[in-house]
Amino acid sequence: MKLNLEPLSLDDGQAPPEEAATTGILSISANGTSLTEGLSFDDEVLRAGPLVSAYPLAEWLAWNWWRLRWEPTPPQVNRHWAFAHRLSSVGGGHRWPNLELASDGERVRLFSAPSAEPCAGTFRYVGAPRSEAITADAFESAVDAFVQVALDRLGKRLASASNLQTLTDSLDRDRADVGRNSFRRIEAMLGHDPGEGDAEAIRRLLADAPSLGEQAVFELAAGATSVGAPALRETLKRVGFDFRPQDGVTVDKVKPTTQWGTTAAWRVGVALARQLREVELPNGRPVTNGRLAEMAGVPERALSDTGSTSDGLSFEWETAGQARIALRSKWVTGRRFDLARLMAERLLSRHRSEPLRAVTKSYTYRQKAQRAFAAEFLAPIDAVDAFLAGDCSEERQTEAAQHFQISSYAIQSLLVNNRRLSRPGALDALDRM
Repeated sequence: MKLNLEPLSLDDGQAPPEEAATTGILSISANGTSLTEGLSFDDEVLRAGPLVSAYPLAEWLAWNWWRLRWEPTPPQVNRHWAFAHRLSSVGGGHRWPNLELASDGERVRLFSAPSAEPCAGTFRYVGAPRSEAITADAFESAVDAFVQVALDRLGKRLASASNLQTLTDSLDRDRADVGRNSFRRIEAMLGHDPGEGDAEAIRRLLADAPSLGEQAVFELAAGATSVGAPALRETLKRVGFDFRPQDGVTVDKVKPTTQWGTTAAWRVGVALARQLREVELPNGRPVTNGRLAEMAGVPERALSDTGSTSDGLSFEWETAGQARIALRSKWVTGRRFDLARLMAERLLSRHRSEPLRAVTKSYTYRQKAQRAFAAEFLAPIDAVDAFLAGDCSEERQTEAAQHFQISSYAIQSLLVNNRRLSRPGALDALDRM
């Protein structure tokens, strides 16, 4: 990712000094693809980007850094999320790119769209909608470099007294301090700006890290789940089932062929599902409840006992003396899907040794990999294609759902994510798995 500013002198004595010092042509690209190309209103010449001041953008990036880096996309995007993730909200009177930044914790995806109206003010963004993904490290490096460029353009005297320098200093301190880093990360995952989260609630979550695992606490926060260790213990006591993870499929059975974090989460999940299928279920047939329970090392009644449901999420908690699992759904299809996701969590995660493994509704990298694994493992796309035989009608999808014992929604999502069906407005459905 590159955020580049080609400096230009601003002949405007009324402009604030910060704006005058940082004016230039802004261009943003990722993986060699331009995300800001457009036509200047005065001469209709194709340019790499608009004429703007880098200062308000640098302020926006520094202020929203934690949310841009860690806050996952919610199931339903709201204005509060959009304000911290879309460059159109930067302000300052400039025509900012139609660019959205969405993180899953491991990768950042950049969605770019052309201007909607034919005459879009001083600059009109052109081209087809584009979607590019970069690593989180690449995102951090690009943002840090751009903010520093803005500070350098201000000069030492102007920079030292600027709000941008104050924001940058605070951000640097929080990033360098382990405790503050974790605090800000959870705060952002819960959807709050720096300093605006419930500090006591965040501290309670952090206090659970020794018993649940730090990464598990992050996943709970990203899933907007503020439930703590005591409540989870009570849930397991009330509706949980004892199980033995070592009796199920273990990591020595499979060796993930795609590297965690360097490729799309759905690819990681699908690759592992296909590998496990080849070893354990090479025929592509539906996975029975008994076989699924056996592979997960849980009693079959954990799937069939739909009266034993947990509140909010499915999870398993493994300690030195005991392992228990609780499933959320009141429907067998939902319990099967969540159990497959938990099985993926054991096999995929770099943090599989942590005590708690959870299934949430968030779109973090871990949750997306889980979903992709469960869909491909329970209903392999090749087997679904064979069953449908070209008929993707709702009736036939329902029959496929019954055949593979997953929900109709899961079948529809599988077809969309594998480009068998289109979903209006889905710029990149695969990234939302």
